[in-house]
Amino acid sequence: MLQHVNDRRNSLSSRSAREVLQTLSYFSSLDSLESRLLLSVPTFDGFVEQQWDWDGDESFRGGVLEVTATSEDNQQFYVEIWEDDGGEGNDLLMRSGVLTATSGGSTFRIPLFTDLASSVIPGDDGDGTIEIIAKAFDPEGNLLTTYNVTADPDVGALAVETAAADGGLVGEAPVAMSMEVVGGSTVVVGNTYTLRATGTAAMGMFYWVDVNANNAFDPTSEGAYAFNMALAGVNGTTGTYEATIKWPTALSAGPYTIIAIAYDIDGNLSATTVSTVVTVGSANQPPTVSNLVASAAVVTLGSSFTLTATASDDIGVSNVTFFFDANGNNAQDGSDSVLTTDFSADGGWTFSGIAQTAWGSRASASFGAIATDGGGLQSTPRFTALRLNSAPTVSNVTSSVSSPVAGTSVTFTATVADDVGVNAVTFFVDKDNSGAWTPGTDIDLGADFDAAGGWTRTAVVASNWGTGTVRIRATARDTDNIWGSSGGPASITPIALPVVNSVTASPLNVVSWGQTLTLTANVTAGTSAVAAVTFFFDLDSSGNFTAGDVDLGADFDGTNGWSISKVIPSWYGSGNARFVAAAKDTANRWSATNASTTVRLNAPPVVNSITANPANVVNWGQTLTLTATVTDDANQVRAVTFFFDLDSNGRFSAGDVDMGADFDGTNGWSITKVIPSWYGSGNAKFVASAVDQNDAWATVTRTAGVRLNAPPTVATLNSNLTNINWGDSFTLTATVTDDSSVTRAVTFFFDLDSNGRFSAGDVDMGADFDGTNGWSITRVLPQWYGNGPAKFVASAVDTDNAWSTTTRTINVTLIARPLIQGPPTFDTNPVARGSTTTLSVTSPNPTFVGAVTAFIDVNNDGVWSPGTDRDLGVFTRQGSSSTWSLLINVNSGSGFANAGAYTIRIDSRDTNGNWVYAKLTATLNVT
Repeated sequence: MLQHVNDRRNSLSSRSAREVLQTLSYFSSLDSLESRLLLSVPTFDGFVEQQWDWDGDESFRGGVLEVTATSEDNQQFYVEIWEDDGGEGNDLLMRSGVLTATSGGSTFRIPLFTDLASSVIPGDDGDGTIEIIAKAFDPEGNLLTTYNVTADPDVGALAVETAAADGGLVGEAPVAMSMEVVGGSTVVVGNTYTLRATGTAAMGMFYWVDVNANNAFDPTSEGAYAFNMALAGVNGTTGTYEATIKWPTALSAGPYTIIAIAYDIDGNLSATTVSTVVTVGSANQPPTVSNLVASAAVVTLGSSFTLTATASDDIGVSNVTFFFDANGNNAQDGSDSVLTTDFSADGGWTFSGIAQTAWGSRASASFGAIATDGGGLQSTPRFTALRLNSAPTVSNVTSSVSSPVAGTSVTFTATVADDVGVNAVTFFVDKDNSGAWTPGTDIDLGADFDAAGGWTRTAVVASNWGTGTVRIRATARDTDNIWGSSGGPASITPIALPVVNSVTASPLNVVSWGQTLTLTANVTAGTSAVAAVTFFFDLDSSGNFTAGDVDLGADFDGTNGWSISKVIPSWYGSGNARFVAAAKDTANRWSATNASTTVRLNAPPVVNSITANPANVVNWGQTLTLTATVTDDANQVRAVTFFFDLDSNGRFSAGDVDMGADFDGTNGWSITKVIPSWYGSGNAKFVASAVDQNDAWATVTRTAGVRLNAPPTVATLNSNLTNINWGDSFTLTATVTDDSSVTRAVTFFFDLDSNGRFSAGDVDMGADFDGTNGWSITRVLPQWYGNGPAKFVASAVDTDNAWSTTTRTINVTLIARPLIQGPPTFDTNPVARGSTTTLSVTSPNPTFVGAVTAFIDVNNDGVWSPGTDRDLGVFTRQGSSSTWSLLINVNSGSGFANAGAYTIRIDSRDTNGNWVYAKLTATLNVT
């Protein structure tokens, strides 16, 4: 195996740089590089940094060589690093690769191994010096520069190590661990691939394609397919080693095995190899440009356009070159102009640029595209044609009038020329005097599409054209729909009319009938000063004063602004109304455009009716409900107010009584009030008025008439008796007055609680419904009325059911006549136990006596005590006499258990069942 490696050393030494370029590549392929020279020839420096001190004795086995280069547009060049054998013909290629220099300058650091102990890769020839030859080539293989170094000029001669001083690595064999082709196991001829292997105790990795399939390196048949490594590890024990290769054209059959073997600093090889198998795909084919399209079929000279190519290739398109086929022969030759080369497919293969005026107008201009793939193969050119058009020109614009009055017509004429013919000319006011159309600023005047009579446009001079010098320009479009630049101008000086900018109203939105409306106009003077501003009610909303409109007058002095104030009459009607202002200048020229404002004319609400409930008569203290129906032009009634119209004038005035308002008409407009006595009596008028949301009050009110009824008054109450005994007949007589109604009845009652009015517990004595002979009632005084002071009351009601609010009372004294009287007598007293005695009493009013009873008052408390006192029974009247007698059995069963004096109580009850508590007392002595 060592012999194989040495054989490779010998084979490499005899090969030219161009051959190396074709067979070996450790960084990238050079076949696709452009043939361009560097701006500066690369320069080399010696070993600028010592490396690989394996055992820490500050003796090194390597260093870093620096290469510096400057180029235009990231140019590439090729570098070879050789160990010089001193003329023995066995120079060793230690490193090779492609570098890219930038315009700002690039510096590359290339690590190199040196070793005196062995002549195996890598190493030295053992003469005790480090001898390096560095060469740089351009992409064509031409030698750019050569650099020789035998020692580091910066740090002095490098101390080197021998195998005997190689620390812990002496005798440790390198190991190859794994190997792969980055990106897959299929390769294509001409494509670039990276070989990657890992190993331990190794300085590098040697790769070859096992063409003979014998798992051994054959320099004769496989020397052209052997590849050195690029060290990627950071020490000499474990690392990753890569080599970048371009798959050789000769290896087109397949599959092939790529083998890697590891070697260390002393030239020891790994005992085993690692390998991977690749399959060779199809050979590289030229790319194809399948389509080439332009962004427009017609391109104006001086404007931008885009060419887009569709390209494809088996190994990938590297770039696409676009060119102008100047001679139109549909071939690329020396007369054509290269437009650009697109190296990125991002956004498609495109060229975007300006159509050069030098190309000239052409009915059919040819453009081509050629694609180049990663292997340097080029496609057949693809062509597309488009029209190159010269834009039309406007050489002059004239005006029919040099000083037109705003609002009048003026005609503009343009002089136009074009190579293919014109189909339209547009005219515009160049407000910003830029010489070209400015959207949003300039004013479009329209276009002429017919050249008959010249290219003209008639327009009405408007105030927005401005004052002073106004420039009118024209732009032409040809039959290829290409627009030229603007031409002209025609300069005119318009006479400006006064402008009414705006009209404002106060009130701003709504004005009611009878309210004052103030209109104020904002006016800008034109060429002449403003002389007057007129205002009118624009009934037909035309914006101009016409028949039927209402002239409101004019303001001839704008010192304090232009305004007028008017009271709005009802005949203006209601609803939205438009008020317009027009201005006149001192040259008697009127504003071409008037301004207006719209306000709503508000008609006040109308009270259509008012009704009262009760409808005809309402008594004092009675509830009166007034209900109004109201309409409004805008259905915006805010409230309906009601008042007692004391002076009967139909409107609210001093002295009238405000009864309140209803603010919610959801259920109708009404108010309910209790009629107080201070309203008086007789016919009365109640009025309803309404107000809307704009504070406009109804000009027409409605009145409801009712009669206010005062209740009757009981003037006097008399009794023919003031001291009335039970059973006496007495007469109560009242005198009554009333305002207008007829007294219907006078009622009388016994006022038991003495509160002057009929209430619970009082005794209704009846009523007199006929006052022909006066108002009176006659009654017999029953004994259950009691006795003592008493009050009888009279109250009256009229035919409207109004009760007198004031009653009359008479005070009388009720006298109780006794039912029985003493003294009571016994026919035997004292009386022996076991015998009888008769107790007798008399009555002055025997017809009132219902019953007489007696009982023994055992506890002597003067009243009957059930369960204690002993009942002796009921007296019997003796015929029709006034005497009542009771037979008493004097024994223990009757309560007379012992001898002694017993107190007897006698009670009486009238014929109505009422007991009289004025009892009689008798003492019975029992022996």
